[in-house]
Amino acid sequence: MVVIISMYNTVTTTDKGNLELDYGAERADLVIKNTVTRKNYPYESHRFTKSTAVMFDMLKHATGTNVVGFYVISRNNASYYDISNFLPEGAGYDGVDAVRKQMRKDKVGTIVGNGYDELFIPKRI
Repeated sequence: MVVIISMYNTVTTTDKGNLELDYGAERADLVIKNTVTRKNYPYESHRFTKSTAVMFDMLKHATGTNVVGFYVISRNNASYYDISNFLPEGAGYDGVDAVRKQMRKDKVGTIVGNGYDELFIPKRI
């Protein structure tokens, strides 16, 4: 018996530098349909992290890949915005504090969600 195990990983890096999205007051909600898998993906173009999550989910379903990210921060400490932008909605200060605590202990914070199987935020050395 031959067993073939294939594991695909997609690695991304971001610094979220100078990102400004302005869609005005109008919401541009739509649904993207994969005609092969017949899976529908709600796409909310007015929120960057949600649209990124949709794109990563589409990639994962189409290819079976894992999406791993590295967020490069430009300061010694990640700000509330740096961390909260990647956390699921509603995580608030408790979620940010948990990631900061992990960064102090392990020199890297990890977040699961928003399209990532795992997002690493390494502490700047």
